[in-house]
Amino acid sequence: MIVLGFYTTLLCYTGSGPIWPEYATNPVCKENWWRYLLYINNFELSVKSCMLWCWHLAAEMQVYVLSPIFLLSLLRWQRFGYCLASITIFLSGLSCFLITTEYNLIYCSFVQLDLYIGDLESFLDRIWMYIDSLYYKPYTRISPYLIGVLLGYHFYGKNFKDIRNRW
Repeated sequence: MIVLGFYTTLLCYTGSGPIWPEYATNPVCKENWWRYLLYINNFELSVKSCMLWCWHLAAEMQVYVLSPIFLLSLLRWQRFGYCLASITIFLSGLSCFLITTEYNLIYCSFVQLDLYIGDLESFLDRIWMYIDSLYYKPYTRISPYLIGVLLGYHFYGKNFKDIRNRW
């Protein structure tokens, strides 16, 4: 949050040059700073983003807030917890598939670059559509997190006192 405060208020005073005031003062930061405090900035368009690299912090925090649901269900009702996590992983993959087919998104951006050589602006629009509708969203990013939670829970229940190095 210190970086956000510095980026929105003090950055314009730290440099000089012919284009520095236009570059350093981003009006989007002054309008949308509160989204970064609440960790919901990954639900806005990338065009309206102040610090584009913070989408991962928001997605990670959103999944972290949901993780007690899965952990408590695993501790309390193990079978139900595994089913809940498996269904969530499946629904996350299904949402990726449905969003990709609905918007006809680019599955690998540079593989299809030769199709868009004549119209580079259309290619870049499709990449930003992919990033905004699929890449930044927590419901498409929860699968690897839940796989890690399930593996952590599985190893938590194992007894590793008899493990010896074999090298």
